[in-house]
Amino acid sequence: EIFVVHGGLTRVKNLTVDYINTLPFQDYTAPHPMSTNVKEQLFSDLLWSDPTEYEGKYKSDRGVGIKFGPDVTTKFCSQNRLRFLVRSHQVPEDGRGFQKQHNDRCVTVFSASNYCGDGGNFGAVIVLSAANFPRYEVFEHFAAPLEELPAIVAQGDATDWNQMSTSQQRDSVETSRAARQEKTFERMIISIIEKKPQLWAYIIRNSLGQKLKAEDFVHMMEQQTDGDHPWMEAMEGWKVIDANGEIEVTKFLNRWVVKSESAGYSSFVNDAIKQVYEAIVAMDMDLSETFKMFDTDGDGTVDLKEAKQVLEKFDLGLSSSQIDRLLGQLFSTSSVITTADKAARMSIQDFLGHFTMVYSATNNADLPRWVLDTLGQIGRLIVKVKAPGAPDSTPHAAAASDMSKLFTEIDTSGDGILQLDEFVTGIEKLPGLEKCTVDGVPLSHAKLVEISKILDVTGDGTLNYLEFQQAFQLKGQGTTDLENSLVEDLTTLLFRYRVHIRTGCQFLDEVDSCKVLSEEFGNVLRGVNNALRSNEQGISESQIKHLSSALAVEDEDGQIVAYDDFLRSFVIADTETGEVIKSFRA
Repeated sequence: EIFVVHGGLTRVKNLTVDYINTLPFQDYTAPHPMSTNVKEQLFSDLLWSDPTEYEGKYKSDRGVGIKFGPDVTTKFCSQNRLRFLVRSHQVPEDGRGFQKQHNDRCVTVFSASNYCGDGGNFGAVIVLSAANFPRYEVFEHFAAPLEELPAIVAQGDATDWNQMSTSQQRDSVETSRAARQEKTFERMIISIIEKKPQLWAYIIRNSLGQKLKAEDFVHMMEQQTDGDHPWMEAMEGWKVIDANGEIEVTKFLNRWVVKSESAGYSSFVNDAIKQVYEAIVAMDMDLSETFKMFDTDGDGTVDLKEAKQVLEKFDLGLSSSQIDRLLGQLFSTSSVITTADKAARMSIQDFLGHFTMVYSATNNADLPRWVLDTLGQIGRLIVKVKAPGAPDSTPHAAAASDMSKLFTEIDTSGDGILQLDEFVTGIEKLPGLEKCTVDGVPLSHAKLVEISKILDVTGDGTLNYLEFQQAFQLKGQGTTDLENSLVEDLTTLLFRYRVHIRTGCQFLDEVDSCKVLSEEFGNVLRGVNNALRSNEQGISESQIKHLSSALAVEDEDGQIVAYDDFLRSFVIADTETGEVIKSFRA
C-alpha cells in the first residue's frame, strides 16, 4: 500500500506497479541518461525524478529524470490503490530530515544528516508498525563529525543523544550554510562559463549596452542558464552591483574564464587569432568600401547587429557564437553610444581601429626587429605631429578617425588605395622623420621602400586602409583581452562537451591508452558538432584541423593526441584575483 522509490515517478502515462515489476532492474543499477529505450528511461525516472508543487510533468534541471506534480502523484496512487509514496533522493529545502508534499502523499525521507559534510541538514528514518498502520513515525538525527564520535560513544548512557544531536546541528548551521553557498556559487560560475555563447548571443541579438539594471541582468541569467540558481544573492555576494543598481555586463562575463594549460592548445590559439585578421586584410577593400560595408545605414556608427551581419560574410574561420564573443569584447573596450532604443553603437572608425590594433599585435610578431622598431618610431611620430597638409588647427592623433585623414592625405590619386610609392612619399613628408633611425643610422628611402613591401600583406603592390592602419597602431589597452576573447568561445565549447569528447575518444581507444590518432580526434570533434542542437554553434572545420594538428605529437603509431591530458588541462580562473577556482587535473 506504500510505494517506496529512490527518486520519484516517471514520464510514462498510466504507470502501474505491475509494469514497473517487468523492468529488468537486476541487469543494471543506472541506465545511461540519454538512452532512448523506454524501459531504461522509465527506470532512470524512478531513480532521479523530483516532486514539484506545479501540476504536470517537466524536464528536470538534473539532466535526467523529470519533475512531477501533485496531480501525477494522486493519479499514480489512485490507479495502483496506494496510500502514498516514500522517496529519498533530495535534501529537504528546510534542512529537516523529511518533507511532506502533494497533500502528504509524497514523503521525502533523507537519512544522511549533514549531507556531504556541509549540508547542515538533519537526517531521518520513517518507522511503520502493523499495529498502527498506515500511521507512521519520523525520527530525526544529526550525526557528530566522525572524529568526535569515539569520545561521545565512550560516554555511554550518560549521553543525552537527542540533545547532542540538536546541539551538533545548531553548531554546524552557519559553517554549513557558508560551505553550501560556496559550492552553489562554484556551480553557478561553471554555469556562466558553459552558457557564455548563449549569453553573448542574447546580448548581440538585443544590442544591449555595457550596463544593465540588476533586475534585468538577473532576468537574463534566469532565461539563458539552466537550473534554479540564486542569481540576485550571488550578484550581491560577488559585489558586482554598482551604486546605481547596475551591472557591467562584459566585465561580469569576462571575470571567470575557462583556460587550457596545454602547450599545444596555446599554439592553436595563436594560429586562430592570426587567421582571423589575415582574412580581414586579405579582402583588400578601399577606404570607402570598407566603411560602407560596416556602416550599412550610413550614420557613421555601427551597432552589434550590423557588425555581426558583416563579419559573417568574411571567411574568418569563426562560428557565429565566436563572432558574438568577439563583438561583445570589441564593444566593451570602446567608447559606446547608447541610442534612444537602448541599442549600443560605436564609431565605425573606432570599430575598424580595434581590428587593426589586434592584428598588429599578432601579425607583426614575425617581422624583423628593425622593422618593428622603425614602425614604432613612425607610429609615435604620427601621434605627435599633424597630418601632412592638414590645417594647423587639426592636430593628428593616433585615433582611427585621424588615421583615416592621414591615409586620405597620402592617397594623392584619390582612389582609396595607396600605391607603395604613394605610401613612401607620404611618410617621408612627416615632420621629424629625419630623427627616425635604423640601427643607429638615419632611416633611408631604400629602407622605407623595403618596409612598404613588407606591409603589403596581399602582395599586389598596394596598401589598403586596414594594412596601412595596422602598421602604425600601438597595442592599446584591452587588446590582450580582445585576443583572448576570440578563442574563449571555442574553449568554452570544448569544456562544456568534455565528457562527450572523452566518451568518443574512449570508444576509439580500444587499449585504454588515453591516446588516439590525430585524425580520430578530429572525427570525434566532428561527431560532437553533429550531435549539437540546431541552435548551438559548433567548431568550424578549419578549427578542427588546426586543433587536431596542434595537439598531436609524433608516436610510433603516427600523429597521436593524448586526449586525457588535454581534457584534464582545463582550469576555471577568476581574472580579477588570478585565483584558480577549479582544476580538473585531480
